[in-house]
Amino acid sequence: MSEEMDGYIIIGIAFLSLPVCQVYRSYHHVQFIQSRLPPRWQAVSHLLFDLLSLGFCAVLIWQLTRFVLQSWHSGDVAPTLLAAPLWIPQLLMPIGSVAVTVSLLRSVALNLRRCLR
Repeated sequence: MSEEMDGYIIIGIAFLSLPVCQVYRSYHHVQFIQSRLPPRWQAVSHLLFDLLSLGFCAVLIWQLTRFVLQSWHSGDVAPTLLAAPLWIPQLLMPIGSVAVTVSLLRSVALNLRRCLR
């Protein structure tokens, strides 16, 4: 039973840490290219990356929400002793994706402001 709960906690940590990583710019960047660009073009490249990430997040939220609703409607439960409804831990995935989308929108606004200077 503890292994099952560990898996749910890992899913929660993975998806709920996404917005924190976005806010603190903890994702990988291609520094050898970014460092050679002027500040305005750095902002443009960050803006482009953020916009592409927003598109990906929109698709991810849509698909994860469908996945959770399908589990909820079918009444799927974990095939373990705990027999937890699967939609409960699965719900952490779209919640984390929505949170990273909000932080990406914040980054887009900041980078857009830097581009227009």
